[in-house]
Amino acid sequence: MAWILKPKSKAHLSEILAAETGKRQVSKFDLSALTGIERHSPEDLTAIVAAGMTVKAMQQALAQHQQWLPIDPPRPEEMTVGELIAGNWSGPHRFGFGTIRDYLIGIKVILADGTESNSGGQVVKNVAGFDLPRLFVGSEGSLGVIVEAIFKLGPIAEARSLMSVEVDSGNEVGELGQKILEHRLCPMILDAHCVDRQGGRRAKPLVVVGFSGSSEDVKGQEERLSEILTTKPYRADYSNWFWQTHPQARRSSVRPSELGALLDGLSTEPWMARLGNGVVYHGEKNGASPRMPSDLELKLKAQFDPQGILPAIPQT
Repeated sequence: MAWILKPKSKAHLSEILAAETGKRQVSKFDLSALTGIERHSPEDLTAIVAAGMTVKAMQQALAQHQQWLPIDPPRPEEMTVGELIAGNWSGPHRFGFGTIRDYLIGIKVILADGTESNSGGQVVKNVAGFDLPRLFVGSEGSLGVIVEAIFKLGPIAEARSLMSVEVDSGNEVGELGQKILEHRLCPMILDAHCVDRQGGRRAKPLVVVGFSGSSEDVKGQEERLSEILTTKPYRADYSNWFWQTHPQARRSSVRPSELGALLDGLSTEPWMARLGNGVVYHGEKNGASPRMPSDLELKLKAQFDPQGILPAIPQT
């Protein structure tokens, strides 16, 4: 029998799992009682954050010290820190700043039998022991319940700029992405999308380029971009448009040089692409053949959750 686990505290969560081991399977976690920034060290650019805190609330708190976690997932007002890590979510800034794996330096997890596991620490140059924090990235709660995370942070940029270029085809999208990179520009965002405000397909794709840094540097990057492309200022929240209407989107990964062919093959589907990373989100997972867990994943699951009380390994 599956149930939604809603603990009142970390200790309560441990008690529940210890008492219920082997009796029921968790279908979902509600960690809304575990919220807040437990410790923030602005001088060290690190923070300990409870897993039930929403990403938006965390970023707002960090912004008071002109700092942020350089990850911009969709629906930040709803997504919790635990969901961010367990789902390995990222956003348009992935090209310039990386993914959550690059910023997670410590983690606290309640395992299936109720025991608490701590790994990593609140120092950026932490090399002791196995890198267990990253093991839980993308695990979707299948190995343990993330209750606390330690992040290294970044300063909020002095200036930011976002521009767009409309093109006629997916192939042109790919060519434009390569052209931007060949001109030695340093965008923090290098995306493209073919989705409108209602989540439908746009008539023509848009390439989106974003810069951040000092005011002087951003201005210089804009001027260099304008020498090779005719751009327009851009403010649309295309990432949220896409995910609000396509929460079960499929993910395809190819070499950046092969993006054009992939995008032209999506002749009727709305899509969103990370040009510099070769990642494309499109369509729906429903009806698609699931990816079966690898032998390593199965061995890890058997080690961390031998009685199968936690959710199954995600089949993306």
